[in-house]
Amino acid sequence: MHNRYPKYLNFRLSEELYSDQGLNFTSTKTSNSSIVLINLLKKEIRHVLDNLIPAHGNVVLLDYPNNPNVGDSLIWLGEIAYLKSRYINIQYVCDSKNYNAQQLRKVLDADTIILVHGGGNFGTLWPEEQAFREKVLLDFASTPCIQLPQSIYFDDDEALNRAAKIIDAHSDYTILTRDKASYELVQKSFKSKVFMCPDMAFFMKPQTMSKESTYDCFVLARNDHERSHDWAVILPFKIHGISYQVRDWLNTNAIEKVIYKIEKHSLIFRRVFDKNNLVLMWLWNQLAKFRRNRGAALMQCGKIVITDRLHAHILCLLLDIPHIVIDNANKKISGFYQAWTKSYTKVRFVKDTDSALNEITKLKNII
Repeated sequence: MHNRYPKYLNFRLSEELYSDQGLNFTSTKTSNSSIVLINLLKKEIRHVLDNLIPAHGNVVLLDYPNNPNVGDSLIWLGEIAYLKSRYINIQYVCDSKNYNAQQLRKVLDADTIILVHGGGNFGTLWPEEQAFREKVLLDFASTPCIQLPQSIYFDDDEALNRAAKIIDAHSDYTILTRDKASYELVQKSFKSKVFMCPDMAFFMKPQTMSKESTYDCFVLARNDHERSHDWAVILPFKIHGISYQVRDWLNTNAIEKVIYKIEKHSLIFRRVFDKNNLVLMWLWNQLAKFRRNRGAALMQCGKIVITDRLHAHILCLLLDIPHIVIDNANKKISGFYQAWTKSYTKVRFVKDTDSALNEITKLKNII
């Protein structure tokens, strides 16, 4: 097992650190805090991935997130941006439903690396995605495979043991994790190589604010099984004297629905003329951009954002929006926050609604 903790694990932004990196940082310039942190995290992504994937090499990229969750699209766009920056050739892509092992074998050669999309679906929280991951490892047990940065969570020993058996049988599997707890779980449970790496969404460029905020506070709250409690239900009853809106970001817009229909109705054509899904990848990339823009528009609804979604936190950082973060059920956000983003000057991490309300007043002072 690999025992390398990355250079910036549990780092704090400080004048000393930036001096070591040749960067110019002044803690009082909050707008600079976002840019410097993004650049530092991109540098750490390069530090990890450049040593694993040769420039100008060949890869396949599996498990496109064909769902309306904005966060998954942010990760995908970051992955594509990184691969383009290294002039890496993508030979085949798929989501979990149009995966074709026979077709994939036709494009693999001795130098091709399998990449699996990152996120927070490694383990028992999202069984369908985990089953797909394990199938790929079984189908290509001797092909180099890299799991792009993931948060990992198992609440079932049987599922963990099954995954360990499949992973340990693979001859060349590397797992990248987004937090220390996931890193330690891999070290303890699997024989694969493991590295810490920031979320790939940070490889996107900093985003530009495009509209004025409608509300004092915008609340983006999970409505799935990853939420820790009903904080977003309680919060509106406690907010007084400010305007607010509460939403999640899973509702698709009209353009996304049109692209989905194009994908669906072009299936027969693509089976003949796009067997490696490279034309489909272009369509998917456009869809991911629309989802990113939808998410960015939502974040800009409030002068301050409160959220329990990890990628709402990341998108607020990319937009340089003051925000408050409440942890999700499996502590994915707190693990990531502690490892990479806690020094951002416009974020506050809280454990409950009362603490969130207290922090609203403090953040309003720096807007």
